[in-house]
Amino acid sequence: MTHSPGIPGLNEQFGAAQRSHQQDDLDAAEKQYAAILKVDPDHADSVHFLGVLHHQRDDHKTALALIERSIQLAPERMAYYSNYAMALEHAGRLEDAVEAELPVLAHDMPEDAAHAT
Repeated sequence: MTHSPGIPGLNEQFGAAQRSHQQDDLDAAEKQYAAILKVDPDHADSVHFLGVLHHQRDDHKTALALIERSIQLAPERMAYYSNYAMALEHAGRLEDAVEAELPVLAHDMPEDAAHAT
């Protein structure tokens, strides 16, 4: 999870947004993620889950743009790539979806196998 220690209450706001999202209250979650992003536009988890929310609404263009941005903000988060691949697949971009999973596969691969020739 993204931590923003310099901004009081932001992690609590994110927790509330996640709870709304998990309860399928997408309208409330969207407003909560947007409020966080007004304070911290680079809050990677809020950017990411707002993208996931748009994916759930079949708004593929917005979903992909937001998830791509979250990957740029936090490229070490493997779950972001998996969600990106799922959004690409649902947008009908199957080859891109397979390619999007490559960082996850490389990350999960044992180091000696990744360097085998």
